[in-house]
Amino acid sequence: MKQGKQLSTTQRWVRFSLYMLAGAILGGLVGFFGMAHYKNGLPEFMSTESLLLVTRIGNLIAFAVAIYFGLTANRLYGAYEKSDEEEDDVVDDLYKKMYRSLEYATIFFNVAVSLTLLNIGLGIQINLSDMDSFLFFSIIDLVFFLLLFIAQPLILKLTQKIRQYKLSAFATVKEMKDFAEAMDEGEKQANYEMSFQIVFSLNQIILPGLYLALFFLSFILQEPQIVGYLIVAFLHSYINIMNIQMVRKYFK
Repeated sequence: MKQGKQLSTTQRWVRFSLYMLAGAILGGLVGFFGMAHYKNGLPEFMSTESLLLVTRIGNLIAFAVAIYFGLTANRLYGAYEKSDEEEDDVVDDLYKKMYRSLEYATIFFNVAVSLTLLNIGLGIQINLSDMDSFLFFSIIDLVFFLLLFIAQPLILKLTQKIRQYKLSAFATVKEMKDFAEAMDEGEKQANYEMSFQIVFSLNQIILPGLYLALFFLSFILQEPQIVGYLIVAFLHSYINIMNIQMVRKYFK
């Protein structure tokens, strides 16, 4: 197995120290706001209404950016189809811009999906008392949710048209693997490398950092954040257990 360039011991300690410093800063912030909540309630700018305002603005921006890049990708596709194959530089430039715009549209659409679901969860109000029972949704979040159903098939059709590949609206894991295999070798390799980097960052940095944040939050509030611990532990276990499939498949 070819071994890449290794970090020196000093570099490793510096990186580890930076991670610990980031964890300490995060813990300090959690402790500060936790004490504010414990003594005087959450600061005004940390209220649910303020958080929803920020996330809804972010949601609107994500939708707008996704629409912009979707329209750009569609326009570039038309130009790409009409381009002269003999003009290699022009064709190659249109090809790259078209696929880049398509991927940006998909990425920002997925961000919008994430923020929409977050806003629905934060904005819902439930009261199941004996005297009065109600379930309240924000109209703003419901509008964004409906926009998802309108935008999702449009993004899918645009992807099918540009990539010349029929992809299901609710694709299975196998279908997505077949879709990845249909990519050119350069894009496939880039996706594999990024997927590895994401999994590594989650496993070694982000999820351990969330354990640390939950610990400080539990300490400040004097109450273990059981649901938070369970969610993080599930995700941490899942991404590691799924590697069993890779081991069995490759080293059979």
